[in-house]
Amino acid sequence: MAWIIGAFAALALLLSAVGVYGVMSFVTAARSREIGIRIALGARRSDIVALVVGHALKLTIIGCAIGAIGTPAALQLMRDWLFGVGAFDPWTLSAVALGLAVISMTAAAVPAIRAARRGQLLPLRE
Repeated sequence: MAWIIGAFAALALLLSAVGVYGVMSFVTAARSREIGIRIALGARRSDIVALVVGHALKLTIIGCAIGAIGTPAALQLMRDWLFGVGAFDPWTLSAVALGLAVISMTAAAVPAIRAARRGQLLPLRE
């Protein structure tokens, strides 16, 4: 049972990383005019990366906060499936939140660096 739960957890982690990458790519592409204007006005590449990754960081913090609020109820339901971990183990919960934050920032950094390198992602449309 633990192997099955672990496999599904790994799959969920992979899907969340792909989802964050997709959303941040979409948001970055939608803001291509703004990014192009910022670069034209003198923004450095690091400013563009900070802009996109900062937006992802805000979303990640909101998601972790919602997850922290819903965790006690979910852990009560899954108490029988947890092996060697208490229902409210703060170290495990903190490690999971930190791991998700690192994966989210890594997934958001790819479109951010691409946007900073190219200047704009899409041609300007009228």
